[in-house]
Amino acid sequence: MEKEPRELLYIAARYVFGIATGTELSEAASKAFDQGFSSPSLADLTTANNPFEQKSLFESAMRELGLAMPEKTHCISLMLRYHVESIADGSVPPKKGLGNMMREVFYPADIHNQTPKGGYVGSSHGIEHLVGLYWGYDELQEQEKTLFKKVINVIKGNHDALDKETLLQSKVWLEQHPAKF
Repeated sequence: MEKEPRELLYIAARYVFGIATGTELSEAASKAFDQGFSSPSLADLTTANNPFEQKSLFESAMRELGLAMPEKTHCISLMLRYHVESIADGSVPPKKGLGNMMREVFYPADIHNQTPKGGYVGSSHGIEHLVGLYWGYDELQEQEKTLFKKVINVIKGNHDALDKETLLQSKVWLEQHPAKF
């Protein structure tokens, strides 16, 4: 059994943020159950289909497991950590992981507008390097559309370099931002 129910904490953050679906709540409950976490509401949530019931069971399961629902301000950190860890541990490819982070956290949390004056985009949460790498992938994708086929091998090398740098920056971020449970 894991020390912390990583998936439940991530889904709790998404739930508080208002973006978790009932299906995600049930799937997270199933994963937590498979990892050895158990409570009556968690068990019921694994098979619940009604969105209202899923939300109620999720809140009950969190209480039964002794897990507090995160404050909205802490949700951003929890969701960032989930995505950065997924990149760093290799469970999600770097480009996909960055896309998930941007789509599920950066844009909904409006992190762009939290940038301190004179700072880099994402520096408010220490993800400025990861944001830059995400945009680097976008730039490469645009270049891929316009370059000749014989140059594709060079671009593949650039993708590999971005993947390696993304993994490195994910690990650096995790070291600089230890989990606070």
